[in-house]
Amino acid sequence: MHIGIDARFIQWQNTGVGNYLVNLLKGLSRIDRVNTYSIFLSKVNCNGKIPEVDNFSVRANPAHSLIWKNVWLPREVRKAGIDVVHFPAYTGSFISVGRNVVTIHDLIHKVNPEWFSRRELLLIDLPVSNGIRKANKIITVSESAKRDVMKYYGVKDEDIAVTLEAADVSFRPIQDTLLLENLKKKYTIDTEFILYVGVLFKRRNIARLLEAFTMLREDKNIKHKLVIAGPGKKYFSLDQLIDKFGIRNDVIYLGYVEQDDLPLLYNAASFFVYPSLYEGFGLPVLEAMSCAKAVITSNVSSLPEVIGDAGLLIDPVNTEELYHALYLLSKNTVLREKLGAMALERSKLFSWDEMARQTVKVYEKAVK
Repeated sequence: MHIGIDARFIQWQNTGVGNYLVNLLKGLSRIDRVNTYSIFLSKVNCNGKIPEVDNFSVRANPAHSLIWKNVWLPREVRKAGIDVVHFPAYTGSFISVGRNVVTIHDLIHKVNPEWFSRRELLLIDLPVSNGIRKANKIITVSESAKRDVMKYYGVKDEDIAVTLEAADVSFRPIQDTLLLENLKKKYTIDTEFILYVGVLFKRRNIARLLEAFTMLREDKNIKHKLVIAGPGKKYFSLDQLIDKFGIRNDVIYLGYVEQDDLPLLYNAASFFVYPSLYEGFGLPVLEAMSCAKAVITSNVSSLPEVIGDAGLLIDPVNTEELYHALYLLSKNTVLREKLGAMALERSKLFSWDEMARQTVKVYEKAVK
């Protein structure tokens, strides 16, 4: 097969779809040396993110996104004789590119439409519904996301494949205390800390996390600070919330953290918290698990699929419940170690190579 992949998300910061794409391409380069891949980009330089293997070639054009996807891409697909095109980020082309596969990571606009304006809902749903309607096969990254696609778009079970994500191999237990101390010095972290990693969308429930953490800090025997890592401060008034709760000296906001530093950051933390209201998968949870960290996360959407019984599941709209989980892990080092060991063991069930193998099977079914 000759497979085309819309890989433009790889060109930006490694969050969400970008992470998915980076690891999908790495996985495909390792497990598939038979099929041919054309990697479609809007610029050639991707800082080494495209694997350099014989069956991968890059085709790039700097056109505006609408022109790129609806004029340039269909033309290139026809010229190259591509058998199937993979759109890894919700939407396909409005112009036919022949057989194609679309990955749906989540359907937050359908599950929680109240978080969006009427205009936003229209702008999101039009291309997503077009992509789903024209796709020969659909990929979701969790069973939860699959159920949502079936519920909101009426897609049949047999037309959807679930390919679970995984953590990069760099996320692993690190015992080098000097490396961890240097990481803490770099980010001016001077004590034990609880870690959150992720883009600061409203659905990530940061306001409630800050409220629960404020309750925790009222216990003078608990010295943990809260470290928040991830872009998106603009999405809500983080500084105002920190000042409202009077925890300016207890919260450290790092913003976007370079990929090389993230495994060290997870390892340096006492434990990890991710009280999201909705996730298509929840990769930061798996990254923390792969670093043998105890995890507090939500009992909704895909998150129970990821954590299983290897962490603490809480109701994300119950601030008291979140506080009690924070308190428990702050106080109980034995439980932290036990859950960390369980989390590490469970993380081994997830593999990017297996995800890539399953994705190739989806390509084959789409072509047939």
